Amino acid sequence: TASDGAIRLRTLDRGRYRLTLGPDVNGDDAVDTVQREEALEIARMTPVPLTLPPKTSLVLELTQVEALPDIRTRPDLAVCSRELRREEGALSGTVHNLGGGEAPAFTVALLDAEGKTLATQKLGPLAAPLDLEPKRLAFRFEGAPVNCRVAVDPANEVPELYEENNAASVP
Repeated sequence: TASDGAIRLRTLDRGRYRLTLGPDVNGDDAVDTVQREEALEIARMTPVPLTLPPKTSLVLELTQVEALPDIRTRPDLAVCSRELRREEGALSGTVHNLGGGEAPAFTVALLDAEGKTLATQKLGPLAAPLDLEPKRLAFRFEGAPVNCRVAVDPANEVPELYEENNAASVP
């Protein structure tokens, strides 16, 4: 039976690639019959799913169609619960840039328990911490309810290194 898995390419530059996959029946290290052909956006360590048939030599060809900027130069906006503070009916906190590039102007949103936007603020730009000193901007929302969350760049307008650190619940 076939085995499902994935290949991760450590030294591949970020870009758009044409993937061609197929068996090599005559041992010349070339695809004899194309079984799969598709366009992919790949960066280092991006998993590429593969199904490997038993007792079959396959050739996988990846041809770069377009080079894309290195994602390590992207900003990484972040907010965390431990830095959110309630003070006299207001909620204040800090947005950090943990990435390798400057973040352009971005939105910080106060959300209720159901995820509805209650208020927004525009912040930025926010420099990258290239000198190893923290880069951060403060925000404050008046009249924040008890059960709420803060989201940075809620519309995903800023391409970032990592999106999972863009929201935090109020402690």
